[in-house]
Amino acid sequence: MHANPISRFFAAAATTALVASALILGTALPASAATISVPVDYATIQDAVNAAASGDTVNVAAGTYAENVTVPAGKSLTITGAGAGVSTITGRVTLSAPTTVSGFTVQGQAAATPPYAQDPFWVTSTGAGSIIENNTIQNGQRGVYISGVVGSASVHTIVRNNTILETGFGNTGAVWIASSTYVDVTGNTFTNTTGGGVGINLVGGSSNISITGNSFTNFGNALVLIANSSGFPSTPQSHDIDFSSNTITNNSGTALYIGGNNIKDVTIKSNTITTIVSGSAAAILFTAGYGGNPTAWLEPSNRPLEGFVIEDNDFDDMAYGLIAGDGVQLDSDTAVQIIRNRFCTVHVLAIDNRDTPNSVYALDNTFCGSDVSGLVVVANTPQLADTGSDNAIWYGLAGGFALLSGLLFLVWARRRSALDATR
Repeated sequence: MHANPISRFFAAAATTALVASALILGTALPASAATISVPVDYATIQDAVNAAASGDTVNVAAGTYAENVTVPAGKSLTITGAGAGVSTITGRVTLSAPTTVSGFTVQGQAAATPPYAQDPFWVTSTGAGSIIENNTIQNGQRGVYISGVVGSASVHTIVRNNTILETGFGNTGAVWIASSTYVDVTGNTFTNTTGGGVGINLVGGSSNISITGNSFTNFGNALVLIANSSGFPSTPQSHDIDFSSNTITNNSGTALYIGGNNIKDVTIKSNTITTIVSGSAAAILFTAGYGGNPTAWLEPSNRPLEGFVIEDNDFDDMAYGLIAGDGVQLDSDTAVQIIRNRFCTVHVLAIDNRDTPNSVYALDNTFCGSDVSGLVVVANTPQLADTGSDNAIWYGLAGGFALLSGLLFLVWARRRSALDATR
């Protein structure tokens, strides 16, 4: 249907008036975001980034692009490939502005074997709010390096739904998070065919970190959480860490390695940890240091660990379920709460707390024949599982009301029977 001439006249007049008003007032009409194509408009991704304005989209066609790509501060972009394995960047992608990157294979260049020489992704301090999703990330000492990235409750840096391969070697991490806040790592598949490496490494007082729904296969450690280390002395306290609904399989060492003190409010929930190859390793280890330096991870303020809740996890086929090592500082006997977990085919001890002066608290766990040792307060009474919660109070009141109703009915039935007998 065509617009009538009168309608077109008034529409054109209105547009002319708007433009004239903008010119009179000295203002400009907002520019619409552009889409730039590589290699049609520009031969390289970096050339397209240089030409783009904040808010633009760079679409990258199939092909291999041997280049480093840097998005500078102040230029937020969307960079989209034709799909992982279809559009490949051999080099490093550095995000210094909030940018979404998806649909690529990004791989470090140079050394062809672990620990490799280049990290595929870097997010710098001005890149908070970046999203790295639906990529294959491979062949880097660290796959994604996030350092000094301070977000907020409304600005999260997200690493989501990627396949992350052959990275995390040399005591680093496939995802390395240092001195950063509000980072979400979710739905990723971490796999190393060369055994070892670290899946996610949290250091330097990183806080408000969510690690959920990932799978880790054939790593040395799936998670390393250290608030203090030689490179980050006297750091802020790490807090509000959520490690939930992850699957860890065929680890060569401790799955969750928690170093030192200076950490609080950590939730480890609904994870499945299966088959730890080492005959002396644990699903979860709390440690103050390592063999050559037994106090390496202790932060000088001596703030002890507190607020660790380990619940609803499944631990199967390993030497130890949980170890609290010598020198670990716990805030109280409830600093580490171990609730409703399943410890099965645990070959030595489910919970080993022989080396700390504080107890750990274990409630309503299933031990499948494995045992505990040391200062462990064990309570295996299912009805206590909700003690202290509002639900427990209401369930108790409801149960009492049901019991009272039953007794009243029984009294009424007996009196009715007696009256019937006298008639």
